[in-house]
Amino acid sequence: MRVGGAIELFKAGYSLEKITEMGNWSDPKMVFRYIRGYLASEKAMVSFMRNHLDDI
Repeated sequence: MRVGGAIELFKAGYSLEKITEMGNWSDPKMVFRYIRGYLASEKAMVSFMRNHLDDI
């Protein structure tokens, strides 16, 4: 379990600490590095553009 697994667990509501434990990492910062791309894709402007680009 690495990037994809960490993202799926985060989306399912698991905490960084729990994902860290499940992935056998020593620091939640590593998990955050894995999920930050997912978090960026969920920002309001990205979501707005994704939903409205088809209308243009």
